[in-house]
Amino acid sequence: MELADGVALAAALGVWIRFSKFYYLPTRNETAPPEERQQVSIIVPARNEADNLRKLLPTLHQLNALEIIVANDRSDDATVEVATSYGARVIQVPSRPEQWVAKSWACHQAAQHARGRYLLFTDADTIHQPESLGHVLAYLKHENADMLSASPWHLNQLWWEKLLGPFYCFVYAGASPYDKPRRGRAYAVGQYILFQTQA
Repeated sequence: MELADGVALAAALGVWIRFSKFYYLPTRNETAPPEERQQVSIIVPARNEADNLRKLLPTLHQLNALEIIVANDRSDDATVEVATSYGARVIQVPSRPEQWVAKSWACHQAAQHARGRYLLFTDADTIHQPESLGHVLAYLKHENADMLSASPWHLNQLWWEKLLGPFYCFVYAGASPYDKPRRGRAYAVGQYILFQTQA
């Protein structure tokens, strides 16, 4: 066996060892009771997201959370009208200070208005399964965690979008080698982050 073949085999074996366990993880079927879900404030940062909100908001209502807050960041489309028509509470995001990133600022502003014991931040271009919040809450409590982030299942319609799968795998492996994240290398997916509010 040549050196190059040996290196390629070692690399393939390393990737297999790193990710193979995810295929054998036992499925956790626990779900939080309805009263627990009623303590969740769902926050959606939005700028010109009228079309996406029409798909997202009906799925958020199925989660039976305490409230849905849309943080409107100076949209000039029908974002506010759509959000209101689906029963979401809309807050207007004030001008952003220079040291803040736009999305983070919008999320921070909405969090100041939230009433829930938990805060679920999600993006307008997502769709949620009815039992997802119950499962995530149960897992958060099982792990005694302050924050939990979930990677979404991507609907890849274009060929180049399919390249994102391996990219996310490498980001995850780099940020959390051997599932032992270190301070300064934490990795979370901004499309779905659940916090305990007190944290």
